[in-house]
Amino acid sequence: MAASLERLGATLSHRGGGSGIGCARWIMARRVWIAGFYVVGRVLSSKPFHPEALQSTLRMAFNPGKGMDFKMIEGDRFLLQFFHSLDRERVLARSPWAYDKNLVILAPVDYEDNPNLVDFKFL
Repeated sequence: MAASLERLGATLSHRGGGSGIGCARWIMARRVWIAGFYVVGRVLSSKPFHPEALQSTLRMAFNPGKGMDFKMIEGDRFLLQFFHSLDRERVLARSPWAYDKNLVILAPVDYEDNPNLVDFKFL
């Protein structure tokens, strides 16, 4: 476990400036999120949203057969952990999604990747 955390720490980087998440905090947070299939997302809206309402809405819309965990991360980003690859693939294939009349953009992310560094500009 220590060796894998060390490798993970070596691959992470911090965006200069802003309120980026530090590597040590990121590794500690990731200890909980070990096995699964990940998606990082963002709601494209200038107004704030309630994470609990977003989580409930996405859970109903996605209806994952094997379950899904939701975690808010830096700023307006959230991390979804699916427990079966087919659930993740179905959600990504049916994109784009909407929440409260705002576009929800999603991108697959691997366990080794830092979801705070996913660039949504390509979407």
